[in-house]
Amino acid sequence: MLQRANSDGRRSTPLVAPSRTVFGNRTRSLSFSGPEPLRRRTSFTKTLLRLITHLEDKRPIVFYLGVIFCVFLFGVFLGQFVSSLNEAGIELEQTNNVRTRKPKPPKPPKPISTFRQHFPGTKLARYHIKDPKKYNDTVSKDKEICFVHVGKTAGSTVGCALGFNLHCHGLTSITPGKLPQVTTRLFHSDEYNCFDDSAYYLFVVRNPIDRLVSAFNYDRPKDGNWTAHLKQKTYLSKANVTQLHLDCPFDSIDNLARLGLSENGNTTDECKRRAGAFVEGTNYGVHSLWNYQFHLEGVPKNARIITIRQNHLVDDWNSIEHLIGGVESILGANQTVLLHQNKHVTLNSTGDQTKLVDEKYLSDESRAMICEKLCNEIQVYRKILSVSVNLSNEQVQQSMEEVENSCPSEASATSCHSVLPDITAKLIRSRGYDSNITLDVATHEITVGRLQIPVISNRTLGDK
Repeated sequence: MLQRANSDGRRSTPLVAPSRTVFGNRTRSLSFSGPEPLRRRTSFTKTLLRLITHLEDKRPIVFYLGVIFCVFLFGVFLGQFVSSLNEAGIELEQTNNVRTRKPKPPKPPKPISTFRQHFPGTKLARYHIKDPKKYNDTVSKDKEICFVHVGKTAGSTVGCALGFNLHCHGLTSITPGKLPQVTTRLFHSDEYNCFDDSAYYLFVVRNPIDRLVSAFNYDRPKDGNWTAHLKQKTYLSKANVTQLHLDCPFDSIDNLARLGLSENGNTTDECKRRAGAFVEGTNYGVHSLWNYQFHLEGVPKNARIITIRQNHLVDDWNSIEHLIGGVESILGANQTVLLHQNKHVTLNSTGDQTKLVDEKYLSDESRAMICEKLCNEIQVYRKILSVSVNLSNEQVQQSMEEVENSCPSEASATSCHSVLPDITAKLIRSRGYDSNITLDVATHEITVGRLQIPVISNRTLGDK
């Protein structure tokens, strides 16, 4: 320590030499009473500088920086470790306090349709399957509708509007409203793919004599080429149509009546029998075989029936849409959904409609004979209209008056000269009923072996 002498010889305040620290080969002066910026350092920095100053082990500054970095890393690791312990403790506490969730039970399997129950392993026609991207196939039972497609009634037109692939010819748009969404399954000819507890059964119907004429012409080739016709429509051979159209002199519906139904007809007794079976719907035709009687007997005994009439397609569609809770006039005057046209009619080579007129021609005598043979089918037609929940009494009467224009006696009759055909064997073979069923001729219903379901209340499907 140095002392400075005053002028009078007395000792002055000791002079403290500045502290010096050696870093490697360099010497740095450290002073705590230096300039103003140095005094502004934090206490942490001052403490660190004091520590470095008084270290006896004189090492390079890189060593001390490494020590500081290691301490920093250790602090970071320790902080993360403590945080992990805290999170684990919270999770453990939550696990002890919260009840463990039970796994969801597996979804029940989809119900097997009646068709697959009665005919396991049989492939269903592709027109039964609706596009799952457009239509939901899992509709609740209180809304599900079975579409009963009776041939030659504009059924394909209605079926396409409902979403079924029935000769739709490129129609891809979705019909608006609820009816296409809740009509999930189809009953057509010998393929009943509906459930017996469906809420409604939707029929499409037409004047019976007009339907029969259309069915007769459908079975015949338009150009007379039976070879190509049967190759294109292989199912015609199974329906024995050639035995009616080729083996017998029935090249038109008028000839079938004049020769086959008249007692004085110039044909064999076998051909007369075949003509009668065709009109009654027991054999020798495709659409005539699957007639109103078959489809009505094919649905459950207490089924709720809704009906669309070919001559009133839009009005009846709208009434059903309103019945199930939809918009009352979903199809307006300019609708393009139900534009029905006969897709199987072919004009002659000159392009006129002479051939079409000839195909539908019936003399008054021929018409009367067909009407008499068609009497039971007309009565079944009347019953379908009468039990339809969407048709009023006035609408039923309107349709029967249309029949009366063609078959006046049968339209007003309550009974027929011939008994209702017994189609028990056809129902067993094609519909899938049990072998112990019995047809009640008086009531036109299956009385044994037929599923009887409770009558659904009169509320509309749209009600909650």
